[in-house]
Amino acid sequence: MEDDAQGRLAEQLLHPDDLASKLPQLRHKFIAEKAQVDALLKSHVQSQLDDTEDGMHLLSNAHAVVDRIRANLASVDALCADANTVITNYHKIKKVFNC
Repeated sequence: MEDDAQGRLAEQLLHPDDLASKLPQLRHKFIAEKAQVDALLKSHVQSQLDDTEDGMHLLSNAHAVVDRIRANLASVDALCADANTVITNYHKIKKVFNC
């Protein structure tokens, strides 16, 4: 990249007099190009940060949903375990069901 920059500069400054006459214009041009590249880079970095933040929120929400599902499944499991004491004649119903 440094060689490319040197090549571009060498193309612009072919004669010793070019250094005095073109240097301020080239400096202004390169500063403007750098500002454009910096702005583009800042925009892309901000976009990536926003996407990462959105992803983290989605991940957090998914984690909360998984926790609720886990709690609901534990509740269902507890109800199934307690079914033999809550339902009268549970052992007979289970026996009929398994036949």
